[in-house]
Amino acid sequence: PFLAKNIPIKDPTEDNASDLWCQALAIRATEPVFLAFIAVYQYIASFTATDTAAIHKDHPEYQRAIELGIPVMTRAELLGLLMKNYDISAAVSGTHGKTTVTAMIAQILMQSGKDPTVSLGGMLDTIGGNMRIGHSEYFVTEACEYTNSFLSFFPNATIILNIEEDHLDFFKDLNDIRNSFHKFALLTPESGVVIINSDIADKEQILEGVLSRIITFGKDAG
Repeated sequence: PFLAKNIPIKDPTEDNASDLWCQALAIRATEPVFLAFIAVYQYIASFTATDTAAIHKDHPEYQRAIELGIPVMTRAELLGLLMKNYDISAAVSGTHGKTTVTAMIAQILMQSGKDPTVSLGGMLDTIGGNMRIGHSEYFVTEACEYTNSFLSFFPNATIILNIEEDHLDFFKDLNDIRNSFHKFALLTPESGVVIINSDIADKEQILEGVLSRIITFGKDAG
């Protein structure tokens, strides 16, 4: 069987985001499939390809992966796979502010010695980019609603900052967006927590059926 310590890991300063995700999987891996995934990726970089909403299906590299029979997973699916291996995982969602709040949480965890793994939608100077590989049980990520990407995540701490009209090239309207955030909140296990802005209109609809603990914040004390 493969062991994580046998897998060659590149210098993080030379890696792109996908390499860093694979490094995180190698560190957290407990199942042979994860270890095989990393080993093959590091040696031939062609076992699994990842794509994002920014990569269209007619992209030459995407098409080549399909031609070669290489399994393709989305960036969100890869992050979700990674998140499963952490005991404490937080996903920060919202129409606005999620990059900033994710960065703030990451900074707090680092300064308190928690050594988190971090995935951001922007660049953070203190981690030298948008991805940090930690060696603890803490994982914090930005969770984007576009194309319902965040529905591939497995957080036990779900944070919803705000819900407004956005990405209307994908969503039909605000109600469609709210429905996605409702589904996102329902992903939280009963042992977890949903932290939601109390100023969100009719937030009870977003929280309907949620079994976990609920914490509110905002101008409204309720």
